[in-house]
Amino acid sequence: MNTKISCQRLHDKAIDFTCDTSKGYEVRALHVYDPHKADYVTKNEIFDLVYPVACSAFCRVDSEEMRQDVMSHVFSSRHLAIVFNDENHCIAFRMWDFIPLNPAVDILYLAGIGIRQDFQGQGIGTSLLQYVLDTESYTEKIRSLQMQRSQCNYAALRTQNPIVKAYFDRAIGGESFPQREGSIIPEDIVKVAKTVAQYISDDHFNGGSLISRGAYGHTIYGEGYRLESKIHDNSALRTLDVQAGDALYCIYALSV
Repeated sequence: MNTKISCQRLHDKAIDFTCDTSKGYEVRALHVYDPHKADYVTKNEIFDLVYPVACSAFCRVDSEEMRQDVMSHVFSSRHLAIVFNDENHCIAFRMWDFIPLNPAVDILYLAGIGIRQDFQGQGIGTSLLQYVLDTESYTEKIRSLQMQRSQCNYAALRTQNPIVKAYFDRAIGGESFPQREGSIIPEDIVKVAKTVAQYISDDHFNGGSLISRGAYGHTIYGEGYRLESKIHDNSALRTLDVQAGDALYCIYALSV
């Protein structure tokens, strides 16, 4: 499997940008719009780039189930960012969408992220999220692709991983809901979570807790990844049964 980028057609349909790292250097990235519309060759190249990263990030071995899962997630999102090291190997990726909450407001849905294990903890995930949040930096550039969106007031993601929630909160500069066990969740936050759940066809979602019991059917992490060691006493994710596939919706009001 080729983990280097070589297809000029992918470059032609993407925006170049850079990600800062906590190590003080930058890494190159490509923002691909509507990857599901790419031709067969380009789709295969995208998959070959991100699949090994997904296996590394989630401690999963190669399997048909894993391939289908990565394929469905990558090509069901309208936005895909792919990050490369200085040897031109893919080291990270991020997927996202804009979901209409009403005719005037969008939800920024962070559909998934994967960072190769040897590049984790270097600020790449935070830098990617900051790029995604800075929508003005790229929406103008892809207007020729008929991307139309309204004001983005909320950011949302679904996760089993407390580290993902912590990075999310750090990047947005606040604490996303649910904030603490037993805390009151505002009605607008519940409405956003329900809208996202409907968009991704999650029938297990519970608006009172922002938890989706059995959403994945099983843990999405391999045996080498120990989620339990990363869960804090004050984390809302402590209430999840990760092995049973539970997931938590994390919602933050960017502006209201």
